[in-house]
Amino acid sequence: MPFRFRFQRILEIREHKEEVLRGELSEAKRKLSQQEQVVSSLNEAHLNCLDELRQRKKTGIIPEEIRWYQRYLNKLLVEIASEEKKQENLSKEVDAARQRLVKASQDKRVMERLKDRALERYKEEEALKEQDFLDELGISIHYRRQE
Repeated sequence: MPFRFRFQRILEIREHKEEVLRGELSEAKRKLSQQEQVVSSLNEAHLNCLDELRQRKKTGIIPEEIRWYQRYLNKLLVEIASEEKKQENLSKEVDAARQRLVKASQDKRVMERLKDRALERYKEEEALKEQDFLDELGISIHYRRQE
């Protein structure tokens, strides 16, 4: 009789759950990476604008243009703060997804260890059955020879 793990369905469910959570973690990491690029781009735009304003001040600039630059820089700072907050939230989502995946992996490993132990017991039982059969066969042959 072939080996049959009685909790195989539970193991399969836990494997599927782990796969789903691995995909969720991957997606959360992808979103975080995109958000990091957004923040980086905004910071770069802010620095470029500051450099441009400094250069324009050296060559001469009218006060109205300075106010435009200042409004734009302030707008960028507000946008950077908002995008950094989104990045922080996404980072928390990645951490939470990672924790869920770790838990699911641990749950799956428990079932795998249980399956391994059950398989070892099965092999031991089969070996004992085979040994008993061979012992009986040997005894039977021995008695036939004596007759």
